[in-house]
Amino acid sequence: MLTNHIIRFNGLPSLKTGEFLNKIMALESFDEKLELLDRGQFWVVRKLQGALSRIGDEKLHDDLMDMLEVHEINMKSAAALRTSRGTLTTPGVN
Repeated sequence: MLTNHIIRFNGLPSLKTGEFLNKIMALESFDEKLELLDRGQFWVVRKLQGALSRIGDEKLHDDLMDMLEVHEINMKSAAALRTSRGTLTTPGVN
């Protein structure tokens, strides 16, 4: 979706990805991986919440709203899983 918007705005998308996946995979325990994933989701939610009011393009805005909703659902699911495992922590807080 983001690639399509970059192209639509005459940009050149990159295949480069960040190190986030490698950081998660390097962790040994499921709980550590889930906590880092949740912190990453929380970061994306904060960034989207801060940016959405400045997005004037309706299609991009709608797609980013969808992305925000998916990340919020993922965070709720992760919190429920961590609660059931007894490992609930607050995203973004060590």
